[in-house]
Amino acid sequence: GTVFEFIRNDKLDARNFFEADKKPFKRNQFGANLGGPIQKDKMFFFVNYEGLRLRTTETRTATVATEAMRRGDFSAVPGGVRDPLTGQNFPGNIIPANRISPVGAKMMGFWPLPNRVTTGTDTRNFIGSPGSPDDSNQYTIRLDRTFSAKDSAFARYSRYNDHVLDAYNQQSGISNLPGFARDDTQHNHAATLSYTHIFTATLLTTAKAGFSRLLQDRRTQDLTNYAPYLGIPGIFIADPGITGVPDIRANGIERIGQPSNLPQGRSDLHYQYVSTTNWTKGEHSMKFGGDYARMQIFRRSWGNDRGVYNFDGRYSGQGVADMLLGLPATAGRALGDSHAYLLEHQWTGFFQDDWKVSDRLTVNLGLRYEYITPWWEKFNRMAAYNPANGTMEIAGNPTPQREYLRAETLDAQLAGISANLKFVNLGDKYLYSPDKNNFMPRIGFAWDPFGTGKFLVRGGVGTFFVTLTTAQNLSGTYPFRISQTFNNTTVPATTRIMPANTFGISNPFAGAASATINTESWQKDFQVGYAQKYSFGTQWEFLPNLVLDLDYSGSLTRKMWTGYNINAPQVGSSASVASRRPIAGYGTISRTESSGTQSYNSLQTRVERRFSHGMTFINSYTWQKILGTTVFGGDGGGSYQDPRNLKANKGPESFDVRHRETFSLVWELPIGTGHRFLGSANKVVNGVVGGWQLSAIQTIQSGRPFTPVVSTDNSNTGNSADRPNRIGNGNLPQSERTIDRYFDTKAFALPTLYTFGNAGTGILYGPRLVNTDFSFMKNFRAGEQRSLQVRAEFFNILNHPTFDLPNRSFGTPQFGQVFRALATQRNIQFGARLRF
Repeated sequence: GTVFEFIRNDKLDARNFFEADKKPFKRNQFGANLGGPIQKDKMFFFVNYEGLRLRTTETRTATVATEAMRRGDFSAVPGGVRDPLTGQNFPGNIIPANRISPVGAKMMGFWPLPNRVTTGTDTRNFIGSPGSPDDSNQYTIRLDRTFSAKDSAFARYSRYNDHVLDAYNQQSGISNLPGFARDDTQHNHAATLSYTHIFTATLLTTAKAGFSRLLQDRRTQDLTNYAPYLGIPGIFIADPGITGVPDIRANGIERIGQPSNLPQGRSDLHYQYVSTTNWTKGEHSMKFGGDYARMQIFRRSWGNDRGVYNFDGRYSGQGVADMLLGLPATAGRALGDSHAYLLEHQWTGFFQDDWKVSDRLTVNLGLRYEYITPWWEKFNRMAAYNPANGTMEIAGNPTPQREYLRAETLDAQLAGISANLKFVNLGDKYLYSPDKNNFMPRIGFAWDPFGTGKFLVRGGVGTFFVTLTTAQNLSGTYPFRISQTFNNTTVPATTRIMPANTFGISNPFAGAASATINTESWQKDFQVGYAQKYSFGTQWEFLPNLVLDLDYSGSLTRKMWTGYNINAPQVGSSASVASRRPIAGYGTISRTESSGTQSYNSLQTRVERRFSHGMTFINSYTWQKILGTTVFGGDGGGSYQDPRNLKANKGPESFDVRHRETFSLVWELPIGTGHRFLGSANKVVNGVVGGWQLSAIQTIQSGRPFTPVVSTDNSNTGNSADRPNRIGNGNLPQSERTIDRYFDTKAFALPTLYTFGNAGTGILYGPRLVNTDFSFMKNFRAGEQRSLQVRAEFFNILNHPTFDLPNRSFGTPQFGQVFRALATQRNIQFGARLRF
């Protein structure tokens, strides 16, 4: 169901190659000269340009409301639709016209009409194929200069421009329906200046300075402001760029609207200074140095300023019916200013010694140290909740810049709630203490036990720290900016009648009892996470030019950053979520701590045929297992089901690909002059049959793990990651998996109301990946200095579809169904390269 339309793929690689004394230079990947005599004061100039203009047309299917459902007619829907005022089904399962909410009807109009006839259990009644144009250009210029036999330098500047209209906004996965695209423009600049001085034959130093700048603007495709059209009070549009349809979700049909991260923009400016010295002394080859980096980010991200509205069917039994009745399960909004001016400094030093103990044994010793400051905001617009003293701690002290457009000044109800909260000015620009204990020792060895060079044993262990960037979130938190969630009432299972205090979509942000202030919290003594990595293996040339690698590799990661809600209510009650939160006045408080763990174990094998007689190939196989307790694991990037039992989240991480095999081949066909076949052919015949080369890469890997979730807040804890009960395995044999039933949906059941399910994380596995790339090239030579290469490349030549994960929301008609294939359709590319 995927179509690829090829418009143009132009690539131009033009470089000037110089010779001195008729001896060619060797080049690295940047076009720099690595060998050969270089004339003194000689300049070498390289220019590289690549242009790419593609337009993909990807077909997707989705479920939308039928014309009858839009009128309130649910007579053809299993279970019908009930009246939330009586608990009984509407007469004829039709909602009376006078009960349909004007706002809900307007929302329903954002969905396209069905355009596909369905049969049986297939609910996908809409198909669309909008285009996604992508136009990018990249320029690189490099200048090399040799001042003397001991001094040389180079300068390089690169620029990259890209404009893409992502029809389905795959960055956020907002909808499989057209009309909600992401319009993304990006400009990248990067420059590097490097100077190398050779003191002696065994001592040299290289100093580098560089900067990079990223300018990016992401907007909605639809530039209409729909807030006045819907007329929902409590929505504050602080910037005219906040356009597009709100984020609207109704169980049973496709989600629509613009995600919570559009529009957004950023201007990143990074500076880096590096010095490295290489020194050879006897049996020791040493390398040491350091670097300093200054990171600067200016950004805006307007979040869910348009509003986020969720209809889960709790009142009528149908998500679409709840929307028509104007009864949301939750309503969300954002208030305040999202601009941030963030800064960070990094200092690093290292020492490494490759010690050749003997002709058979080499030992590698190393030590690295890193000091990274916490992110801070130029105007101190950062804050975090401290559970130890129950206060909201704000960086710095009050200034006009810091107090600009505070969230509580935009809403009277919010101002009243804020009056009961405690605030404290820290005076310091940091919200948590820097971690100064980041020492990273490493040791490794390579041993040739027989001294033949055909059998090697190697291993190593080292500590590596994980650089943290998530502290940037503290700049977009309360009181400068707030994301609120208003949780509606729950329906008693006995009467199925909605409570009297249920709010409607016409005024969803009223009622102090259900209003919540969501904010961030940060561990005061936060530490940078670290991984202890280790490996042991062998390499054996068991036949001439055939090498077998066999390695065990693993790691233990500790103190990984972990986020969970410290203000979640206890499970087991029918009372409202807001009334049961342990910290009054707040909603979700996203706590970040360095408490996550992860383990990685793998067996890696590789058989390589080194290039001989025009052929080389590599076959690699990896078996691995990655387990962790973090929310970016098999839980699909959601949240903990039970934040009071974080260990219950342990399971396969979302990138735990258990099996992966890759085979690659490069073969110069043995035909033509100097080869086995037609080796004495004349120039004309050799020009036709000689100089051909084939290449292929095949990749096969097992599917990624994912976790089933309940589509409603069954536990009544304000949670979006409730899991069902597991009453069977759930994974079907490969032969029984279809896009309509990829896993056994009957292996799961709804837990008792106000309880958590027992299904673990990462218990289901998605579709596997099978991909084959193929290319052939023809080389023409015209003397020693000129050659022409033409090539044809086929990516995914078999056009094997790679399906996305199936729907994992238990309780929806789409549960277990696959709705889209990833953009890996067959791509054919032609190119030519002229060297002179």
